[in-house]
Amino acid sequence: RYKRCENFWGRTASFGLVADYFRLNYNNLLEDIIFMLSGGRCRVDLVRLHYYISEINSHKDVLTALVHLGYLSFDRTTRQCYIPNKEIAQEIECAIKE
Repeated sequence: RYKRCENFWGRTASFGLVADYFRLNYNNLLEDIIFMLSGGRCRVDLVRLHYYISEINSHKDVLTALVHLGYLSFDRTTRQCYIPNKEIAQEIECAIKE
């Protein structure tokens, strides 16, 4: 419409819900998120997202939700998640600062 590409990730309702869980910092979640912002990867055993996103209750649940929603990528070989690109990294940084 405006003949320019823009980042839409942070404007979605799903990310707003997940960002709320950063504040709860389940089992030092923020340390892992900051580690991934610096290019690191975190091991996670993904669980099926068979519940509502509003019923997230653990560190693993948050990382699983972020993978399922496309905010984190997942390497099946190493079973590690990571931030896939700069645009998502910027949105995650903003969510942490809030």
